[in-house]
Amino acid sequence: MRAVGYFPGGEGEAEQQLRQYCQAHDYEAGAVITEPGQQGFQALLALARGGVAVVPSVAALGNDAAEACLRYFQLLSAGVAVESMACGGDAARELLELASPGPMAEQVRRAMARLAVRGEALGRPPFGYRVGERRRLEVVPEEAEVVRLIFRLYAQDGLGLRRLAQHLNEMGIRTRTGRLWTVAAVRDILRNRVYLGTYRRFGVRVPANHPALVSAQEFERAQRRLGGDGGGQRRPRVALFPLSGLAYCGYCGGRMVGVRRVQRWRRRSGDIQRGEYRYYQCGSRVNRSLCDYHTWRAWELEERVVQAALAARGHAPPPPVPDEAALRQLRRRLLRLLAEAARGQMGEDEWRHAGLELVARYLGVPPAEAREALARWRELPLEELGRHLQSVVVRVTVYDDRVEVALRY
Repeated sequence: MRAVGYFPGGEGEAEQQLRQYCQAHDYEAGAVITEPGQQGFQALLALARGGVAVVPSVAALGNDAAEACLRYFQLLSAGVAVESMACGGDAARELLELASPGPMAEQVRRAMARLAVRGEALGRPPFGYRVGERRRLEVVPEEAEVVRLIFRLYAQDGLGLRRLAQHLNEMGIRTRTGRLWTVAAVRDILRNRVYLGTYRRFGVRVPANHPALVSAQEFERAQRRLGGDGGGQRRPRVALFPLSGLAYCGYCGGRMVGVRRVQRWRRRSGDIQRGEYRYYQCGSRVNRSLCDYHTWRAWELEERVVQAALAARGHAPPPPVPDEAALRQLRRRLLRLLAEAARGQMGEDEWRHAGLELVARYLGVPPAEAREALARWRELPLEELGRHLQSVVVRVTVYDDRVEVALRY
């Protein structure tokens, strides 16, 4: 995938920094834009379509959180993934961690040079901890017991992730936000090295920074079962499920989640054959053992959604032209969304979709390029297909015998 660097006002090291980042993340290094202001940002929109925009930090996107959010969502709407070198991945993580008002450059500098190095808590504390007076993580006894229970049931008693989530829900134990436990939430607990007493942010690692909740031996047993190293830094290079975050079960309203099955069999010749299959299933069933077994083959559901988007060709109204008052209102609403997400009142996917809807409503998202790409959807990498669908689709409601697609236009 091709990456375009955006270093407004940057110096000669920008190209080298982009090359190093691309090498580490397996991207093809493209152009580097150093021109500041709206003209430079418009150049980024034009050059990075269908690829990745790499910024040194979210400070490059704007002078404050509102402007940075607006430009982040403008890029997403154009089918551009946005990654920050400061956090080593999706810039959304940095925006959420640095959600308080003020100059973004100052926040980034403080977060990296002072808070992280000193081991001071940045952003929302993980489950089991709270932020103390000196901004150090302190134990929340009730939540800490749940963390220890999760590790014991998984690492010692051998419960699987799905059964463990179901067990917690049956016991009436809820997450910090009062929600049911899911496979993903349990896995995140088990992979997080914070429970060893180690603080990690922006590449800074501070061991013995706060009280540990589990022993190193128990943590390592859990990692061996998970088949990972517990670092929490790995991320898939390919998005296998383009409708992730868009598709919802028509019966219970829960999210449809992607499920990957791998089958192996031996042919008469003795050769081992391998087949890989993708499905979308009701997440309430998969993660919480609720609802029923509503399942679609991935390519069939994706084809239905693509065809619905293509059928709307020519019916999109022209994008609205916002005035200054509308832009101010948009920025205020984006800031409120960011604050809610930073406080944990909504998930990252929910925040991202709400932001895209706001930008589409105020600025308009020209769907022409996305629809042109969707016309050849079978040729697109799944990650690129997902970005184009995100730019034209608001929600997909999935039933056993039909699919309802709500478009942005």
